[in-house]
Amino acid sequence: MPIIVGDQSYDACRALGVALAKLVAGTNTVIVASSDLSHYHTYDEAMKLDHKTLKAIQEYDYFDVSRNLGL
Repeated sequence: MPIIVGDQSYDACRALGVALAKLVAGTNTVIVASSDLSHYHTYDEAMKLDHKTLKAIQEYDYFDVSRNLGL
């Protein structure tokens, strides 16, 4: 089921994550999140921001993810 999020603040995203976790608890559900990281930056700026965001995701640093995405 696709979910489109308009309010991408940390609090809104966390609330969505908590709600989804409760809904799928005990099931074999996989949640896949996707984002177009950059649309208007130069290539070099986009690469820099994308790498920062990917690093934050790999480190489970939720606050840094939201800072890098400008949320």
